Amino acid sequence: PCMPLEPGEWALGGDFCVKIEILDAKFVPLGPDVYKKDLNSLADYAKIASSARLRTRQPGDRFAPRGRGVTKTLHRYFIEEKIPAPRRALWPLAADGSRVLWLWGAGFAEGTQPGPDTRQIIRITPIPRVEDVL
Repeated sequence: PCMPLEPGEWALGGDFCVKIEILDAKFVPLGPDVYKKDLNSLADYAKIASSARLRTRQPGDRFAPRGRGVTKTLHRYFIEEKIPAPRRALWPLAADGSRVLWLWGAGFAEGTQPGPDTRQIIRITPIPRVEDVL
């Protein structure tokens, strides 16, 4: 499936679900008490292109994990992270063209993080599959 990056809960196939929210930045704590994994689920909404889509991988996709200073092909990233090959085709992401902005399990890409001038924040929260909870 390919869908606009809009607020709501989205079932993406392969038992993957996400919740997308657009929040006013002044009500979102971003200080030193926020866990890194929570920050990874947040991005400056103005840094996300209006053409961004929620989808699965496509040839040529590239991802820049936050804090690593590198951009990798999604294929290489999946191998390094030991994502099982049969799951890769269903792995949810948000992208603008071939630039992956958010990736299930990794969060938002480098360059999307909120800053002092951020007015709106987009939060994408993975909703665990039932077998992940049990």
